[in-house]
Parts: sequence; structure tokens; C-alpha cells
Amino acid sequence: MMLYHLNILTDFKTEEKLKVKLNGKPGSTILILRENILLISHQERDLRVWNLETEENGIISLQPAKGYSTEDAVLCMDYSKRKGMISAGTLNGKVANWKHRAGESTVENSWRLQTGNQVGEKVLWLEWCQMYSALAVNTGAELTILQEENNIICLRSKVLWLIFRRELE
Repeated sequence: MMLYHLNILTDFKTEEKLKVKLNGKPGSTILILRENILLISHQERDLRVWNLETEENGIISLQPAKGYSTEDAVLCMDYSKRKGMISAGTLNGKVANWKHRAGESTVENSWRLQTGNQVGEKVLWLEWCQMYSALAVNTGAELTILQEENNIICLRSKVLWLIFRRELE
């Protein structure tokens, strides 16, 4: 799979800024774009972080020293500019958080992996709230809301998914 970073010119034409070949298993690549941060996962231990403003990119990984098994893999992810944090849900039911540290020379050094939060089964989906510093984590069997790494609510057995859309006028 190829990933293109294009500039849109004033005459609505495009010019190629960057072209990158993405490696990984076919059909397993996940891309998330939030606040000029592009996250790329091939559902393995590694996660590519690409800052589209500065064009810096690098790999951050799940680490056994922080409580992640060597068989664990990233299944879903999100980024919160408010918290300065990348969060990922794993195959083994953990939430991995990388906290941003400004002033580091490389992407790998600027994201510090925190100890994982166990939330149950494999994490199918997670998303940061845009208004509050809260993270919704869905395992299919339960929905957990995390705030400051503490469970503030956990709904089991019956998970209700609500999706709100605001129509553009």
C-alpha cells in the first residue's frame, strides 16, 4: 500500500509532497489522522507516528518492561492533542498510552510509554473525547470510560453505541 502526502494548490491541482510505501500484512493496516498526527498500525507491536506539520516520523512500540506481553498487538488507536497522548487498544485487553514530551530530538524519544491499563478482553475500539480528558474503550462485552487512567464508569453485558452527527448547514 502506498501513502501520499499531497499539497492542494490554489488552482485546485495537487503536487506530491511525499510518497511512502507502507509495509505490513494485506488488509490489516489502520490509519488514524488527528490534529496533523497520522498514526499507522499493521496490527502488530509497533505503531508509526507521523507529524504532518514537521514531517517527522518514527516507530513507537509496546514494551515488555511496561507490562505488555511479546504476543500483544495494537488493534485500534487514537490521539488526544488536549492530553498530548496517543492511546492504543491491544489484543490482550490493555490500553497503552504514550505521553508526549516536548524538546526531544526523535519521534521515538518524544513519546514515553506508560504502564498499561487492563480493561478486560481485546480492545475493539477506543476514542478520546474532544471536550474532556476522557477515553472511551469498547471490548464488545463492556464499555469503559477512563479518565486520568482511572475507571470512571464501566458498562457490562449490554453496550449501547450512540453516534451523534451534526448536520452541516
